[in-house]
Formats: sequence, structure tokens, C-alpha cells
Amino acid sequence: MKIAMSSVCLWGTELSEIIHFAGSAGFDGLEVWIEQLGSKPDTALVRYLAEDQGLSLFAHAASWDLNLCSHNNALRNTSLGETKRSIDLARELEAENITIHPGRMGSPVFDKAFYLGLMTESLAEICRYASETGMTVSLELMEKIRREFVTNPEVMNILLNAVSPLACAVTLDSAHLDSAEMFFEYFSALPLTDKIHLSNRQGDNYHTPVFSGDINMIRILEMLEGKNLPVVIEGTGSSREELAWTLRHIRSLLKQKVA
Repeated sequence: MKIAMSSVCLWGTELSEIIHFAGSAGFDGLEVWIEQLGSKPDTALVRYLAEDQGLSLFAHAASWDLNLCSHNNALRNTSLGETKRSIDLARELEAENITIHPGRMGSPVFDKAFYLGLMTESLAEICRYASETGMTVSLELMEKIRREFVTNPEVMNILLNAVSPLACAVTLDSAHLDSAEMFFEYFSALPLTDKIHLSNRQGDNYHTPVFSGDINMIRILEMLEGKNLPVVIEGTGSSREELAWTLRHIRSLLKQKVA
């Protein structure tokens, strides 16, 4: 199991500093949120710094204030353009894959089927573009909150089947689920899962530290130990000390070498 961290854990910190921390703490990789590259991204430098620290790179596409299935064509086209730009930057980073967020329902006037149709069109365009640039797209299963609708394996598999034979994988986020049992159920129902986002939740408070929340993360980690998947540690408002402790604790539980 390759253990990475999300760059968003240290939001507000220079990316070069995040890379150095991830390497020195003993992480195997870093998932770079494209927003953190800034307006003039130096992808060659990021790639060099990651290689120097022995880190594999993954990418997370721009998602904030975007909606890939907006009923507003201008907004949807802008969202598509930003996602394609994210794919281009991920390719320059030589990232192993790129996670994208699905779109959301924007108006009660239109039903879920309407937005599912628009999301299918957008996803097909994105996957086609990614295949031309040699990138693998991984669509994230979202939390069950208002406006999100790609929140269960049934809807996710409808989307994946609709864009087939274009390749699209799945990012499964533990914090978007209710329990370890639901994680096991969804993991089994989503065989195209190629990346795990790992954090916890306390009620409706999402992305709490891995070992602080309602979900039994030890059971999930024990299951993932035998899978050849990257596991990306997430968590909002994380400190360096907490991230380093979380990594050491995971490695200790799984009897992996602790840095």
C-alpha cells in the first residue's frame, strides 16, 4: 500500500515546503491540488522537488466554484476548460492519475436525470481529452449532501458504463461514507477504484483526522493493506505533527517500516 498525503492538508503553505515535509515525514507520495500550483505553475520544479524527496505524484483537478453538469452552458464550458487545464498540468507533473469531482444539481427546476445526462456528456469529453494526453481520470464518489448526486455505486456505475469504452476510474473517499461496513460494500461494488482518499468524519463534520471520528479506520486499513492502491491522507486544518503521527501510526498498525 502506497501512502500519500494531500497537499490541501497544509493549505496556505508553499508547495515546495509541503513537498519537503511529505518527504521528510516518510510519505510515499503527494496528491497535488491543482489550485495550489498558483497562477504561474512551475510544474518542472514541482516534479524535480518531488523526485528529490522520492515522492510519487498524484493530482486533484480544480473543483471549487466549478460545476461540470451546470445547466448554465457558459459555466459548464468554463468548468470543462478548467478541468482540461488541470489534466494538462497533471501530465506535466507526470502524475500517476488525476481525481476530478463530478458536477452537482444546481436547480430544483431540473431533475436528477437531466443532470446525469449533462454529467455523462462532460465526463465523456474529459475522458476523451485525458486519453489523448496519456492521463488516467478518476471520478470521486461524493458525500451525501444537498445537490450532490454521484453519491452511491449505482449512479457512479451508470456514468462509467455510459462513457465506456473510454477509461474512467473511481476515487473512493472514506469520509464520504457512514461506516467501515459501507466502505467495504462500496469498494466491492466499484471494481474500477484506483485511489483511496482517507480521512474520518464526526457526524456531518467531514474530513476529520484519520483516527478521530465515527468510522473504524483500523478495519479499513487492514482491508486496504492487501490492495495495490495509493491511499491519500486528507483532513482539513491538519498540522504537520498530526500528519506525521498519523503516518507513523498507520505504518505501526500495518507493521510497515516507520521513517
